[in-house]
Amino acid sequence: LEVTHHYTELLSTILLVETMSKELESRRALRNARRVLIKAGTSVVANDDGRPSLTRLGSICEQIAELHRNGVQVIMVSSGATGM
Repeated sequence: LEVTHHYTELLSTILLVETMSKELESRRALRNARRVLIKAGTSVVANDDGRPSLTRLGSICEQIAELHRNGVQVIMVSSGATGM
């Protein structure tokens, strides 16, 4: 039972490292991207009451502006959200 427990822990650690490695690869690719697509659905652009979330939208706009200043082409699309 002791060996099985350590083996399970080892497998969990290996899976965690593989996941982190894949995440780092995707983050690296995103950092090097010259064009990004942002899809914003209802849960992103609206509050629980269905009204636009000006705080979130403002934050998204600031982040898009920063990307644009750094030479990244940004395409933002809506999911055609009907929640608003």
